[in-house]
Amino acid sequence: MGTGVDRFLWSVLLLLPIVGFSEALPNEWLPGPYENNTSGALMFLTAYNSTAEEVLFKSVSASWTYNTNITDHNSKLQVNASLEEQAFAEAWGTTAKEVFSQEVLNSLDPSDKKLMEKIMILGAANLPQQEREESSQTSWPTPGATRSCCTRGRAGTMHQVCLSRSFIPSLCS
Repeated sequence: MGTGVDRFLWSVLLLLPIVGFSEALPNEWLPGPYENNTSGALMFLTAYNSTAEEVLFKSVSASWTYNTNITDHNSKLQVNASLEEQAFAEAWGTTAKEVFSQEVLNSLDPSDKKLMEKIMILGAANLPQQEREESSQTSWPTPGATRSCCTRGRAGTMHQVCLSRSFIPSLCS
């Protein structure tokens, strides 16, 4: 058993990478400079697509990990991945809004124009950082709000049941 100071130091060491992620996106996830013309818009869409694959993979992986192993640590990883995804949407959406004129958007083929317009919609990224964090944290149950149980009559079936939403006492023995 460690002292309270030891636990605090370990907590700080474990949380440093997580806290660091929520502050800023990695440079390789930030949009570069683009010109306000059709070729610039097409280069933007290509770069957005490949970067979005990485960002969304990380976010979905964190969500999967959390949903299959509900712990405080995985909850923090999931919340931070969600915040990174929102920061990504804000960075790329803001760049698209600031760089590309309506004239350039109209010069794109309909599917590319639709993609660009969707990127420009910021969604949750419109919220101030504090509200994003609160929204991301309140949407996930904590380990204390879940209970493991076996389905009656089915040996070996184990479920995590969210007590705050779908706990049904008859399912647990």
